[in-house]
Amino acid sequence: MKLARGSDPAADHRITSGDLPQRPIDRIALQLLGSERVRELSRRLRLPVAIDTSGSLSDQIEISIETRRDRTIWPRRMLVGPLATDLLLLDRDAIHGRCANYNDLIGRLRELRRQIAALVRDDQVAKHSALAYAHAELEKLDALILCRQCTRMGQGVVRLHILIDEFALLRAYEDRLAHIVAAHERRTYQRRHWIRA
Repeated sequence: MKLARGSDPAADHRITSGDLPQRPIDRIALQLLGSERVRELSRRLRLPVAIDTSGSLSDQIEISIETRRDRTIWPRRMLVGPLATDLLLLDRDAIHGRCANYNDLIGRLRELRRQIAALVRDDQVAKHSALAYAHAELEKLDALILCRQCTRMGQGVVRLHILIDEFALLRAYEDRLAHIVAAHERRTYQRRHWIRA
């Protein structure tokens, strides 16, 4: 069978990385090839870095963290899968930045809790209102954070993709409750403005 000019006989049979068989990791080769990479990553990330030779991490990144009493997390060292890309690792917000963003988000949620508690106290909010719901949700904030950290960051270790997921979950939680507060404040302003008029 003749092929059309310019056609690629392998176009429909290209092999992707997902099609390749999983091979045992050559630990000696990793040690030799990875030493310079480890030094460069440690220097740029300002963290001790090691390359995983067990094969369990593949392209994943595992961060050893210190969890403080206020549930903020602080990176202490990293274990990097041999297939993890340095582009991901050296992203401006990869490790320190993502931990800092997570900690800041916890702080904002606690501030939102204080704000809602004051509104509930001062405005005599109805028991089944949206604001009362937000207040009840944020009263459980510390328990929620503790539970999720024990489940997903147990033994002082968290994988980078899990940290990203946890930040996204808490951010959505913050957005939802902040929207309730903003709506309540608009209604309160309109009501007071109408009374004065």
